[in-house]
Amino acid sequence: MEKIMKIQACLGAATWAALSLLYSMGNIEILLSFAFLVLVPLTLLLTNTVTVEGKPFKSLKLVSICHYPFAVLGTFSVIYEPGMLAGFLAVGWFLYTFMLAGYGVVRLLARGWKPLDEALIDIAFIYVVLGGVWLVLHRFDVEGLPFPSVIVLLTAIHFHYSAFLVPIFTGMLGRYLYTEKIKWPGFPIVAIGVISGPMVVAAGINFGGVLEYMAVVLYVLVLYWLGIGTIIVMLKGKGASFGRLAVIISSLALLGTMSLSYLYSYGNTFGPVILTIPDMVIFHGVGNAFGYGLLGVLGWIFLAPPSRDNYYSFPVSKLRGKKYVGSSYMDKYKVRENPPAVRGLVDSFAMFENDKFHPQKVDFRIRRFYEDTQPFRLIAKTSWRRGFRFLSRVYHELTGRFGQLHLEPHRDVVRKQEMVGAVFPILDVADGREAPRVWLREDKETGETIFVAVYSYHVYNGKRYMNIALPLPWSVMTGILRPDNDEENGLLLTSEKIADEKGHEGIYLTVGQGITVRLPISETFHIQVVDGSSGRLRATHKMKICGIPCLELEYEIFEQR
Repeated sequence: MEKIMKIQACLGAATWAALSLLYSMGNIEILLSFAFLVLVPLTLLLTNTVTVEGKPFKSLKLVSICHYPFAVLGTFSVIYEPGMLAGFLAVGWFLYTFMLAGYGVVRLLARGWKPLDEALIDIAFIYVVLGGVWLVLHRFDVEGLPFPSVIVLLTAIHFHYSAFLVPIFTGMLGRYLYTEKIKWPGFPIVAIGVISGPMVVAAGINFGGVLEYMAVVLYVLVLYWLGIGTIIVMLKGKGASFGRLAVIISSLALLGTMSLSYLYSYGNTFGPVILTIPDMVIFHGVGNAFGYGLLGVLGWIFLAPPSRDNYYSFPVSKLRGKKYVGSSYMDKYKVRENPPAVRGLVDSFAMFENDKFHPQKVDFRIRRFYEDTQPFRLIAKTSWRRGFRFLSRVYHELTGRFGQLHLEPHRDVVRKQEMVGAVFPILDVADGREAPRVWLREDKETGETIFVAVYSYHVYNGKRYMNIALPLPWSVMTGILRPDNDEENGLLLTSEKIADEKGHEGIYLTVGQGITVRLPISETFHIQVVDGSSGRLRATHKMKICGIPCLELEYEIFEQR
């Protein structure tokens, strides 16, 4: 893919130079076409997103291969005078920005909001679609807008430069800080300011007057902080000398163009006018395009700080439910001829040994529960947190309809729910993962299916993870859990990643056979021995949505022989 993106960028640069000479374009149009043809493919090269196996995302393949023809359409849309032809050509570029936004959304969903430096890159590709919208409005010469035509065109260029390049470069800076182990406590504040700044400025422009001036001042201050901080980091850091020098010059250009933005806004608000729009296009626009944009993207390409996050590439079960899952769903997948002797969720907990987790420190009764699950009796109490209690009734009704993840709703008096079920192997070829086995759990009193979970495991980067599939209607939810030791002899199983480590932990949803997204859900199990003489265990299962605690299940676990 890198070769394709380099070819696209070189071809785009040659096309931009030729069309700029052949056609009489205004300065704004020249800068816009430069973004279409040159800067966009360079940013795709810079943010090249691959799985841990080195395979490029399908969405990246799409935007890389499709770039050039759509960029030519966008360029001709600004060559021709506003009207129907220019408008329809601009629609072509808008469709491409929609694909870029899709690339950003796929990156975001595959990973979640963390780390912040990657989220900045995602937001940049999502923002650019707004530039496509404003371009279409201008090229169709839509009447009735509350702004002059030139402001509409400048808004289009804003979302192809400031709202697009600044978040990407800030994301690269975050990667560089992590790679070089440089501390900058202010980076998260700057990052949030970069994400929110374009929309704050857009809102200020809508209201005009002093509010516009205040919005511009806030955004300029954020970018001043970013520019100065980037220069300091480049002086401290290591890497390609040309890359660091290019980023330093790019940051100086940003400081200069932001100073011009402030002077323009101050003059327009309080008078007298210091800079006109033509002045801003020549000095601010050219400085952003070539000083900040081109030098910045080339500098970061030379430095090439790697992503600190890992994009999913783990085994996903082939199993997909229909309208109803329920306990009978797995009957057709059972191993009927010479079934292996499977009694537990894992064959041996020793397989999870690594440099940070030591199974021998876990009490033997807890290990026995996972290795010989069948004889154990479970009694659960479900507690929903405030703010989720009403939703728990809706959730209970919905999950009852498809027979999966059917937890108790909130009750004033918590009901003790005894769960009964079975553990049995299923066909490897049906599931696609290693040694899959099903743990069915039903409500002993009502007979309703609670969980249909298919347990397996996989290894990544020297660690073995629990890989638990829960078939849903036409999809599957996958919980990737990491085993940890607690402070005593208990066991922790968590989907929460270790900070700044590349791991597979998380809760994922795969729709159909191809689209996998990381859900904003996390869960942690803590299993402890509470009565050594009887061997009674307690498991606490805590769940969070967007980091907010929402649900807790407490299991009493008894062994019955």
